[in-house]
Amino acid sequence: MARLCARGLFGGDLQEVESFAPRDFRSGLPRFNGLNWKRNREWAGKFIALAKSWNWNPAALSIAWVLAKGDHIIALPGMRSAKHLEEDASGADRALTPDEVAEIERVLPIGFAAGDRYSDAQWGAAQRYA
Repeated sequence: MARLCARGLFGGDLQEVESFAPRDFRSGLPRFNGLNWKRNREWAGKFIALAKSWNWNPAALSIAWVLAKGDHIIALPGMRSAKHLEEDASGADRALTPDEVAEIERVLPIGFAAGDRYSDAQWGAAQRYA
């Protein structure tokens, strides 16, 4: 989950790629294109439904999940507004139980994301891990 941007995918906005703004960073990412996007939207829809059933903002729940993975993990949320910052930061306000973490990982199993994180052209500016 952490490799799919929390706000971009789990912010509850599962719009069509064609409706992204012309300079939207996501439009160049393999995970947001074609069959990958269709598959990732299906997974994200399940996660968003889970978050809403727990009365969580999906992006905040994503942050809480990252933080639940251990004290050696740091969540790096991205946002475009102070409102999003407040929503994302609320994920640090409540610790998830082991059962909640397990339920999230049942809904979004490790490795679920379809497609590479970056396009081939973008990998030049990032380190690629197998």
